[in-house]
Amino acid sequence: MAFFGKKPQPAAPVYTAPPVEPPAPPVRPAVVTTRIAEGVTFVGDFKTDEEIRIEGAVKGDILSSDTITIREHGSYTGNAGMRNLEILGTAEGSMVCEESTQIRSGGKLSGALQTETLTTEEGSVFDGRLKLNNQKPAPKAKEEPAPAEAPAKEETNDDLPPWLASSLDKQEGEDAK
Repeated sequence: MAFFGKKPQPAAPVYTAPPVEPPAPPVRPAVVTTRIAEGVTFVGDFKTDEEIRIEGAVKGDILSSDTITIREHGSYTGNAGMRNLEILGTAEGSMVCEESTQIRSGGKLSGALQTETLTTEEGSVFDGRLKLNNQKPAPKAKEEPAPAEAPAKEETNDDLPPWLASSLDKQEGEDAK
């Protein structure tokens, strides 16, 4: 029934919002977080889990669980360990790289390098010792189990002809005396 001559209004539609997904975990930015700028000289050792870009000069030991890039005007002298190495400038020392090393055109590496893969471009220089880690060891020969030794058989003369068996039996009896 309508009050004061008004007609009843239909109920307003109910809006249901879609379920809200939790936000994604933060993603590590795709920017270099450790950078030695051109014109800067850093002397000393350091360790980082971040990518390193050397545009200036670094003298010292570096340990990084990420990539070290030595840019065109960059130079590095020391011992370094890293996941990947890219050289466009100059590097001198002992480098141990878990995965790949790239020496780009114009890049120069003098010293020792241990890496899984090495890529060199035309115009690059590598002067030193190289050890590639991707060489798989030769397959071992399949070792077969040693044959089980048969249990010691009691020696009897049953297999022998009777004339030989009887003479051996007599001899064994004399040896036992």
